Amino acid sequence: MALRLSRALNRSPDCWLAMQDLYDLSVARGRLDFDSIERIGFEAA
Repeated sequence: MALRLSRALNRSPDCWLAMQDLYDLSVARGRLDFDSIERIGFEAA
């Protein structure tokens, strides 16, 4: 789809994929409960 949009609207496929990534991250941040995620501690070897 990014290739088709780039051809039709004269923008690079990378641009369309980057916009999709930003949208997907925004939606995920809105749905995710960060407080319920437990951090993992790593000890030095």
